[in-house]
Amino acid sequence: MLTNPRTLFRIISLIFAISSIPSVAWAQAYPTRELLSTTTTVVGEVIRYPTTGPARITANIVTIAPGAETVFHRHPAPMFAYILE
Repeated sequence: MLTNPRTLFRIISLIFAISSIPSVAWAQAYPTRELLSTTTTVVGEVIRYPTTGPARITANIVTIAPGAETVFHRHPAPMFAYILE
């Protein structure tokens, strides 16, 4: 179980950075399996940011080796992560 807030932050950041850093090395270091990528809700409504327009919701499973670290980075949109182990 992860209890270190810094490690948790790194994992959360990594999960949502995958699509923003297109790199072969990145893909090899952190294998990813896409679960969902959509611009609509379950009832077909378009998902939009309040002031900037259409949005895309993406869900991935990202594998990070124990002790691995990511580079510091930021995301332009709200994000969340669910740690599996």
